[in-house]
Amino acid sequence: MTTLTVLNSDKVQGTVNWMAGALNGRSWTHVQMILPYSAIGIIGAFICGKYLNILALGDDVARGLGMHVEKSKIILVILAALLAASAVSVAGMLGFVGLVIPHITRLIIGSDNRFLIPFSAIFGAVTVILADTTARTLFSPYELPVGVVMAFAGAPFFPLFAKTRIKKMKYFSCSNLKTGYNKKSVIHDISISFNKSEITSIIGPNGSGKSTLLKSMGRLLKPISGKIYINDRDITTYKESEIAKHIGVLPQAPSAPMDIPVHCLVAYGRNPHKSLMSRFDKNDMEIVNWAIESTGLQNKRFQRIGQLSGGERQRAWVAMSLAQQPKILLLDEPTTYLDIHHQFEVLELLERLNKECGLTVIMVLHDLNLASRFSDRIIALKDGNLFKDGTPEDVLTEKVISDVFNIRSQIMDIDNNLIAVPMGVA
Repeated sequence: MTTLTVLNSDKVQGTVNWMAGALNGRSWTHVQMILPYSAIGIIGAFICGKYLNILALGDDVARGLGMHVEKSKIILVILAALLAASAVSVAGMLGFVGLVIPHITRLIIGSDNRFLIPFSAIFGAVTVILADTTARTLFSPYELPVGVVMAFAGAPFFPLFAKTRIKKMKYFSCSNLKTGYNKKSVIHDISISFNKSEITSIIGPNGSGKSTLLKSMGRLLKPISGKIYINDRDITTYKESEIAKHIGVLPQAPSAPMDIPVHCLVAYGRNPHKSLMSRFDKNDMEIVNWAIESTGLQNKRFQRIGQLSGGERQRAWVAMSLAQQPKILLLDEPTTYLDIHHQFEVLELLERLNKECGLTVIMVLHDLNLASRFSDRIIALKDGNLFKDGTPEDVLTEKVISDVFNIRSQIMDIDNNLIAVPMGVA
């Protein structure tokens, strides 16, 4: 290195500056060299913004929406490589821009890639200009590498984003929630966080506040006090249509005109994604078809709701919720009025959607054994308070069942499934 510095100090210094990230010595000639590659990458990124949004739902959902996932990923990687190579070849290693600016932009404008990509590019360019100006003027006449300035500016953000990422694992929560009817509290100061892609069952005796809690979390019932958050953002700051894109809600025993065809009911799920004047398009049809096929109703799509069995009817409602493309599905006693076969049919469907699509499921169940069989987590309520929260093994104990339901029981383990056998009033 010493020999190279002596023989060709300018080139060595230029290489060192490039590795640290610098714009000094750059000219419009360099911009012209990378312009074709940057143009292809930028135009392609703008066009592919919608497809990035669909891929963010998961590979299985994307395939269900008609995307060729592998081909799409290859195209996106090529576009990303063109953009990264163009920028790095001229400006050097300005890692802060690519690592932090998109996260800051996402916090401001949201995660819709159709807007996130162009705004990240604009914010990134402004950040580089500001950093370059600082590098040239801070210790004038000496000039710092832009990468050094940006490293010092960006370092404080990394712990913040690391903390935010950890918090977002519990991305749906309520804090000090107090809710009820006519200002009379049914739920008293409950704080719960729900993990992504988890099935949670809420159990408890009649009047314990299960449905009331679910309605408040779905914004169907205004809380008396406390907050509900999606991704650490107060749910009251969302528009109704925005909430419907995050949360699907199935109330207990939903009803619809008996003469409405299945495919029409499912198509209603696209409502949050449509403006007043927008028309039902090919993309909407693909999503509706996916929802119908995912719920196993492809042979029933033209039948009327009144012609379906109880289990098929419930699946049709689930399909409508899927057409919303929510991240979270709230269900109030989805097995009500169903025989044991149709109960398992509905719950196995929810279990499959959870595994294949990453759908977060939160449901009220009365049957403790079904809750044990299908849940990752069980929350037990009593008198409007959180009594017990944990895995089925933690919650379904003889003591907890006695304290919550006032009955004696015996817990049995059959094929790694806990079965609660009621033995009588405690």
